[in-house]
Amino acid sequence: MTDINGIQFVTSRPVTSQCVTIAEVPIDLERDQDIVEIKLRAPGIVRAVGFWAKKPSVLGATSMRAVELVLMPLLFVECHPAGEMQEHVFLLLPSNNPFVPREGFSIRYCATAILERGAGAMHVFEIVRAPV
Repeated sequence: MTDINGIQFVTSRPVTSQCVTIAEVPIDLERDQDIVEIKLRAPGIVRAVGFWAKKPSVLGATSMRAVELVLMPLLFVECHPAGEMQEHVFLLLPSNNPFVPREGFSIRYCATAILERGAGAMHVFEIVRAPV
C-alpha cells in the first residue's frame, strides 16, 4: 500500500523509477472560490477533470427534504508514487468568464469538464510564473 496525494491505494507491483499512476484528487471548494493550492507528487500533470458529489452539512429539522448534493471538481493527475511533493496553484473557471493573472504570472490550460444538463463547462488552468 502506498499514498499519492493523501489517497491510499494498493499495488501488487513494485514501485520503480518507471512507475506512473493517475491519482484522483478531489477538490473541496468554498462558495465563490475559484483558485486552489494543492500539493501533488511529481510530475503532477492534470490529465482530466470530472466531478464528485459532496453532501453539504446542514443543520435543521429531520422532517426537511433530502439535502441536494453539490458537484465538486475531481482532478485526474499523472504522478509517480514516490515522486517529490510539489506545490501547484489551479484556477477553476466556467466558460466565458475572463481572468487576468497578476503581473509576473500566466495561466496554462489543463483540462475541461462538461457539466450535466446543459449547465456549461468548467475549465482547469494552472497558474505559473511567466517566463522572463
